[in-house]
Amino acid sequence: LTDGERQVVDIIGRRESDSLGGYDAVNQYGEDGGRSTGADKGFYSGPFSQMPQHKGRKLTDLTVGEILDLQSDDGSLTMEQWKQQGKLHAVGRYQFIGNTLPGLVSRMNISRDEKFTPNLQRTRMERCLGRPRSGNSR
Repeated sequence: LTDGERQVVDIIGRRESDSLGGYDAVNQYGEDGGRSTGADKGFYSGPFSQMPQHKGRKLTDLTVGEILDLQSDDGSLTMEQWKQQGKLHAVGRYQFIGNTLPGLVSRMNISRDEKFTPNLQRTRMERCLGRPRSGNSR
């Protein structure tokens, strides 16, 4: 990446989540074009490790598969059940959402067993900018 592209990735991370946990940040809900986290409805927004449902685990210790499962929505849960089960809408420093992350995982050939580390989050965001890393194609 160029210095300018690295700055863009950093700006996105700072604006999306650095005040709410950075690489550990999650939102359970999103509406209004991403401007509302549903806090007024009792949904959680902040560090994943502080959600009682997840017993202190860090988001970066979860596998991609565990995150996909937590974001999965087959429409069978009520909003209250979604909250109580600790389901997630947006995850990580760059706030990957449930209808975006599965496509990224598929296109970028990421294993469900891979940890959702800061490096994985950062490199996936860099790839989202549309510039493949050397030796890789889109």
